[in-house]
Amino acid sequence: MQINTFESNFIEHVITQRKNKTTNSSCDSFNFGEYLHSKLPDCPYSALAQDGVIQYNGVTFICDSDTNSICLGDMSNPKKVLNIPLSGGGHLKVNVDNLDAIPQASGMFSAEDMGAILRAISEYKHCTSKLEEIEEEENEAVEEATEASATAPTFQIGSDSMTLEEWDKLLSNFDSIQEDVKEEIEEMKERHKEDAALE
Repeated sequence: MQINTFESNFIEHVITQRKNKTTNSSCDSFNFGEYLHSKLPDCPYSALAQDGVIQYNGVTFICDSDTNSICLGDMSNPKKVLNIPLSGGGHLKVNVDNLDAIPQASGMFSAEDMGAILRAISEYKHCTSKLEEIEEEENEAVEEATEASATAPTFQIGSDSMTLEEWDKLLSNFDSIQEDVKEEIEEMKERHKEDAALE
């Protein structure tokens, strides 16, 4: 029978403990469960992990003991990561670009965890769809405004053409200039009257 590395390490651990055992020790047995727990990474589904990595049906999860999580995909951009709480504690962190791999690994998760994962994915897809709709509506509004300004009625003044907005602006300027000219004419009339009275 071939002994794997883990079993070999456990046997070595037992032999070392027996060699170091004091004569006063009343404990002559070794708890394999405690040893197993001490060697497992602190993350969900750690019983499936080997050297901090869970390989399941072609899908690779990385154990992250610091956050008590198993991670699927690139974790460098938190905005692209779904953080899903798991029933036994800890989290599943999934990069949204790797969501398609989840069904492949569905047999690894408990029914409760799989339900939580599917709900989280569904909510993410719903939110993404709504954001895309909003963005599409905004783009359409910008296009319509651009088209409206491009097709606005124009007025021909000599060799120049102008839109209604430009025409209104020109008229407003013209009215202002006209008022200034009227004021100047009135002032000139007043001066002529004063000059005539002096003569």
